[in-house]
Amino acid sequence: MGLYNTGCCFLSSQRYCICNPGVVQQFRNPDTIFILAFAIILLNTDMYSPNVKPERKMKLEDFVKNLRGVDDGGDIPREMLSGIYERIRKRELKTNEDHVSQVQKVEKLIVGKKPVSLDPVLPWTYFYRSQ
Repeated sequence: MGLYNTGCCFLSSQRYCICNPGVVQQFRNPDTIFILAFAIILLNTDMYSPNVKPERKMKLEDFVKNLRGVDDGGDIPREMLSGIYERIRKRELKTNEDHVSQVQKVEKLIVGKKPVSLDPVLPWTYFYRSQ
């Protein structure tokens, strides 16, 4: 997942807490939102990754079981988890484009799909690679 995704998860959960105080009050601990946000990212990755075989993909029961006891020993309401699971199953979460993805698109247009060999332009590079 990496530090970047963990940070994004933290910021997302923090923002969610600010915008949805009524939902947050359902939980014993506000950190539960952070855990839930992370679990949602893992669920989305598991469901839509081509590297996960269909028979190994997370089922609703697995999702609920993974979150058992995370709210200061209590469980997140099953109805809530079931609703989240179904929404993710119906529609993949995707990130919006940002400045990095825009730069990558422009770079791809300039460079092309494959890097161009510099051998014709800088013949001495071939010499160093063949040593």
